[in-house]
Amino acid sequence: MPTIPTNIGSSSLSALQENILRMVCTRDNVTYKMLIEETHRDRITILQSVNSLIKQNYITKQKEHPEHEKSKLTFKPTHSGKQVAVFRMKVSLEEILIAEKDKDISSYFNVIKDITDATQRDLFVLPLERLLTLPITIDTEIRRRQIRKNILKEALKKGLQEAVQNQDYNASSLVNERSLRRLKELLSPTEIRHLKNSLSITRNNLTETIEKLPS
Repeated sequence: MPTIPTNIGSSSLSALQENILRMVCTRDNVTYKMLIEETHRDRITILQSVNSLIKQNYITKQKEHPEHEKSKLTFKPTHSGKQVAVFRMKVSLEEILIAEKDKDISSYFNVIKDITDATQRDLFVLPLERLLTLPITIDTEIRRRQIRKNILKEALKKGLQEAVQNQDYNASSLVNERSLRRLKELLSPTEIRHLKNSLSITRNNLTETIEKLPS
């Protein structure tokens, strides 16, 4: 499991600020209009809360079309904002990651789409908390994507190894025609072979251990 930052959210947030942060973390291209409509608060009140969240480095603002002076503003969560949302506010990690619209992350969630049991789904989702504890100083997007993919591969392997121990495990909910197509989008043929080999080693070790146990 990842090491949860100990200093997140050192300052308190109002109920409105938490509501805004939750929306910004779980939706794409949040605007002032969306915040006003969903919170039923006036623009000045929203502006004050947004500016406070920006000052605390929990969200950022940007123009939808930077080349246009009067382009509307949209809001995005920062690395720190996502940590506060997940580790302190208990916002759904899955919702936050899906909102990022990252290709690899989307493929991962498509692979596990048919796992509807919440307990079993958590086995595949909770290891992804590591994505929120990555150093923000990683210098290139290529390197960041490599690390992201490694975390996704390890999460899938760990989830599988733990899920098969559950009496209610249903292989067809994870390994079916649709999910296998998505798996090929996420992993290369070599990576899939490595995953199979890793699971085979686990199976062989379990078989050997079971055979040695007394009847």
